Amino acid sequence: MKKYLNKQDGKEKKMGLTRPKATQLEKVKKIKDKHFWASMIKSTGRLYACYLLYSGMISMAAIVFAISEAVGIVEEMV
Repeated sequence: MKKYLNKQDGKEKKMGLTRPKATQLEKVKKIKDKHFWASMIKSTGRLYACYLLYSGMISMAAIVFAISEAVGIVEEMV
């Protein structure tokens, strides 16, 4: 069950059957968001693999692409 902050008294309440407003939901900062960092690592790996393809290192690029895809699978689990 998700939690949200009540603006009136500042106390944390559990969500019931109704959906809270977007301003009531707690937002995770990007620095602490594991999904964000996994996505950044995956994107960086793909860009590096593109560079390797440009350099003609096809087998190394394939390995980097495979690792990036594995990170993508882990990202969906986080």
